[in-house]
Amino acid sequence: MITLPEHLEQSFLHIAECEHKSADKLLAQLVEDYLEDYHDIQLAKQAIKRIEDGEDALLDWKEVKAELYDVDD
Repeated sequence: MITLPEHLEQSFLHIAECEHKSADKLLAQLVEDYLEDYHDIQLAKQAIKRIEDGEDALLDWKEVKAELYDVDD
């Protein structure tokens, strides 16, 4: 069971009504979006740590772009 302060609950129910969604479906979508964002943030933090620890390197965009468009005939 999830409980919200009254002002948040009323705002949430109003948004659900405006979006023509049930409160349950809207809440499920919001939680799913939050969890996806949280997962993406964790992956980004891990990538930054690997770069800081020297395990991975940053690539210069100009060099990557040049390699992408460097086509041998």
